[in-house]
Amino acid sequence: MISPYLDTGIENMEPLTKEISTPGEPTIISSLGSVNRRFFENIFDRISDREIRYDDEVLISSIKRFKELFALIEEFTGLEYLRREVTSLNRIYTFRNPAEIYEFLSDNVYLIPQVVEAHKKIKEYFPSSDLVLEVVTDPEAPDEKELVIFIHTNLTPDEALDRLEMFDRNWWLDASLDTEGKLCIHVEYR
Repeated sequence: MISPYLDTGIENMEPLTKEISTPGEPTIISSLGSVNRRFFENIFDRISDREIRYDDEVLISSIKRFKELFALIEEFTGLEYLRREVTSLNRIYTFRNPAEIYEFLSDNVYLIPQVVEAHKKIKEYFPSSDLVLEVVTDPEAPDEKELVIFIHTNLTPDEALDRLEMFDRNWWLDASLDTEGKLCIHVEYR
């Protein structure tokens, strides 16, 4: 597994969007990281420089290999995206057990935009609070895990609960429908 804490410099590069086409074929638009970009540019340059005739068996075999290659590239690109996003989350949240958070988010990538948005919304109601991310396991069902955002606040319990209730009513109750019960928000007092 790729560590989300490696700084390779790739995550800071702007992706190249390039139209790659071959005569008689539809245009392919790629938006890839630098490593993938160089790889694909090399392959498409080689393909477009040649006219090769294939029999059906060779063509089918080539298509299968291309699909396998494409699946591997999608997986690599997904891991690169995950590492970059988890690194960004680590800048705005304090992580309890970072490896567990990374693993959980790798299985639930769809939660990342929600966690980013939650940070912005929580700060509207709890501006001076620190936010902590932790993966919590249900003691009665060890296979059931959820990502919890803990709002660390100095507010009195009554004031914190009032703000949390407004936060829930104004945003979280609707937003939480997209989390499949895998993201929760709680208040912790300092």
